[in-house]
Amino acid sequence: MNPSWMPATLLLGVVCCCLAADGVPSITAPNSMTVESYPQFASFGGWPYNVSYDKRALTLNGQDVLFISGAVHPPRGTPDDWKTWLRTARQNGLNMVQVYIFWNFHEEVEGEYNFEGRGNLTLFMQEAADAGLFVNLRIGPYVCAEWTYGGIPAWLGLKDGVAFRQTNDIWQPAMQKWFNVVIEQMANGSFFATQGGPIVLVQVENELPSTDKTYVEWCGTMAHDALDAVGVQVPVTMCNGQTASTAINTCNGNDCTSFLESHGQNSRVLVDQPALWTENEGGFQTWGGAPPPGQEPYFWGRTIADQSLSIMKWFARGGSHMNYYMYV
Repeated sequence: MNPSWMPATLLLGVVCCCLAADGVPSITAPNSMTVESYPQFASFGGWPYNVSYDKRALTLNGQDVLFISGAVHPPRGTPDDWKTWLRTARQNGLNMVQVYIFWNFHEEVEGEYNFEGRGNLTLFMQEAADAGLFVNLRIGPYVCAEWTYGGIPAWLGLKDGVAFRQTNDIWQPAMQKWFNVVIEQMANGSFFATQGGPIVLVQVENELPSTDKTYVEWCGTMAHDALDAVGVQVPVTMCNGQTASTAINTCNGNDCTSFLESHGQNSRVLVDQPALWTENEGGFQTWGGAPPPGQEPYFWGRTIADQSLSIMKWFARGGSHMNYYMYV
């Protein structure tokens, strides 16, 4: 995807002015450096900082801030590609990258982990930090992401009695083990905000349609327990569906205005949770293809004007984070 079509730089000027006019002050990092309401990770100089939220926005060290990010999936490129992607993200005015973790890429065979080459998450996080970008770590472990089985390993589906993404004594222990593997690796590299690293958000599950409330709440508790176990704290999110009471409900879609106006799918957005748009879905077009007559261009490529309008409506109605999906 050519990132030059994305109106990030244009939008930043308008949105940041709106945020500043709303009375949001700049923040002071632990090293006494002043950081603007649209922060850059590099401004923190490797010092630990606190990430939380109020009904208006995510907060860094207690101050409301704005994030505009782009989705980057490390295994879809090489480490050499990562440098270009991240540099381009900065050049286009983004201050965050959003990263899906593909379980079945890293554990293709049960118990055998691949964190080399395209799977080197530690290297990717360091590259993001070096580029001065914050990170939203979307672990899942089901992620969809137009990836085979949504990231779920084939070996797990072959286990007798397994039931995916619900209360199940095979699925849950496997999911928890993998989630903790990722969290522990990121903590060992000091990549979380409270360690001075770039990771400011962690997502569990993805677009969960389940009505299994016990499982939904377990996801939130499990994710927080994993963070507590390694002594780090960042907010946990769940997107576009069922959301645990301990997680922020976020929106995926090509226009999330109605999500805001209804206070999200948990009735808490702009009430006691910020409005976070985790997937602004620009769509894609198959080679040589075109949308059928009368079909909305949801997955056929949207115009700059259409995407810009939806983004500006989002911020005008109270949004404080927007992510281009997929940026590359």
